[in-house]
Formats: sequence, structure tokens, C-alpha cells
Amino acid sequence: TYSYRVGGYSTVNATMRYSDAFTFKAAPVGDPNKETIVATFADHGTFELFGFKTVDKLMELYSGEDRKENFDFVHVAGDLSYAGLSTAFTPLNISKEDEFEHIWDLLAIQNQKVAANVPWMVSNGNHERFYDWAAYKARFTMPANTVDQHGYASNGNFYYSYRYNNVQWISLDSE
Repeated sequence: TYSYRVGGYSTVNATMRYSDAFTFKAAPVGDPNKETIVATFADHGTFELFGFKTVDKLMELYSGEDRKENFDFVHVAGDLSYAGLSTAFTPLNISKEDEFEHIWDLLAIQNQKVAANVPWMVSNGNHERFYDWAAYKARFTMPANTVDQHGYASNGNFYYSYRYNNVQWISLDSE
């Protein structure tokens, strides 16, 4: 188990600011007898209130570290934040290619209750494409661009593979 907190320099008041402390468990060494539980979903989206409902349900399922029912990691399979509209809204001078960074920030805030304590893995969908995937690539770093010991290739956030205990997970970019 690791304890950590995130910090950053605030230019507003010239001080360091820190998050609360969180704990995180390292993945177990492969044990074919240990059950691995994965929470996975897609089209999470913060624009809709269902994004908050999803996290509330995840927290309900995540029963605390001393219970067997806890999931081991989360995988969100694309359309993470809906920060881009994909449609023009002329009254506000919004083009169909605009994306809003504060929606990405809201995604992180709404998911912190789970993502701060459980591995949070992602795949991209069409709603991450804005500005050449800039916000998506800046916020997530998935396994590196290599070929692993099993011969699986990866390209960071767009296609990759990893093993968690007795599960081999493969994420492929459909875009």
C-alpha cells in the first residue's frame, strides 16, 4: 500500500498547495487463484448528470479495503468527458470543433473518489479527438509504447496491453 498526495505551485498566492492524502495498493503478483474484479463502462461523460450517478454507483460498489467485493481496477472505454460538442452553437460562437477544458477538470473532480484509490485506466473514443487529442493525451498516460514480454505492442493512450494479477487487458483505439 502506498500513500500519496498531489501538489502544485499556486501563482495566485505564491505557495504550494496539496491535495488530501490517499492510499493506493500495488497490483498483486500473478495469483491464478485470486479473483480479479474489474469495473468497466463507456460513455461516462460529465455533461450529463449520469456521470455523477456512475461515480456514486462505483462508490457504493467499492465497499472498503477490507472487503472481498472491492473491484481491483476501473477501465473506462472511451467518451470520457464530452468536453467537445461536435455540433455548432452559433449564439455563443461555438464551433463544432470546440472543446472546453473545464469539462475535463470536472471529469477529474467527479471521479476523484474512486480514481484516487483504485487504478483508473482509459481508452479513447470519438469525443476525445478534439485538437488532435491534446486534452486526452495531456491528462492520461497509459502503458508505454513498447512490446511487452508477451509480444503485445502498445502506443500509449491509443492501444496498449497490461496484466493485472491473472487478467491480461488489451485496449485498442477504434478511431
